Amino acid sequence: MPSLVGSEMCIRDRIKEVLEYLNEIYPFDTKEPWDNCGLLVGGEDNMVEKIMLTLDVTKEVVEQAEDAGADLIVSHHPVIFHPIKSLKAGTAVFNLACADIGVISVHTPLDGANGGVSEQLAKTIGLKNIAHSEFSPMIVTGEIAETDVKKFAKKLKSALGGSVQYSAFEREIKTVAVCSGAGGSLLMELPAGYADAYVTGEAAHHNFIDCEEQGTALFVCGHFETENIILDELEKVLSEKFPDIEIEKSQQKNPRLSI
Repeated sequence: MPSLVGSEMCIRDRIKEVLEYLNEIYPFDTKEPWDNCGLLVGGEDNMVEKIMLTLDVTKEVVEQAEDAGADLIVSHHPVIFHPIKSLKAGTAVFNLACADIGVISVHTPLDGANGGVSEQLAKTIGLKNIAHSEFSPMIVTGEIAETDVKKFAKKLKSALGGSVQYSAFEREIKTVAVCSGAGGSLLMELPAGYADAYVTGEAAHHNFIDCEEQGTALFVCGHFETENIILDELEKVLSEKFPDIEIEKSQQKNPRLSI
């Protein structure tokens, strides 16, 4: 219900308004058939004064949101992916319900959208002439100043942090295709020679072999590293649309370590 502050009426936003806006810019009907996105926890009519942004909704992130006084979490990965057969105390979903914190998960609609995760990845690693691939909206292409495999791997490590696995053969690189997250599964959707290099977050052993046979250098930079970069863009678009809502990014740590 609107409240009066002085002589001005202050209208608070509901989860519904945030949900509708996210659906407008990252349409949920573009999700992959296996995906789960939209409002996954909470009620549309709940008021929102503070949003926490995160890649994953973990127990630690829920605790951060509760401590920060957040009413809503906007995440990339779904907090509920597979059907829940029981709701046990101490789990992220149980704690969300107890704290009355809503969750909107955007996932694959955000991956392939204009300004989405793959596009932000392309910008972060310095690609120019960025465009979405005609073979998959989740794959973005671009160009860099000509370089070699090892130098490009070092550039990726510098831009994204973490560790980088890369193809064990040499070639010159100018054209690059990128797919954030688990993009190894989409490699076979591209014709041989489509790009000099393919950058993603996760790929299998056989992907490296297939890429070498096709002459494409493969670079695997980590699921977390290639997707957590979207939080800055989400903060920007939500702050512009909802200036009266406080936006905070979670302090989620990469759940995967390497030495």
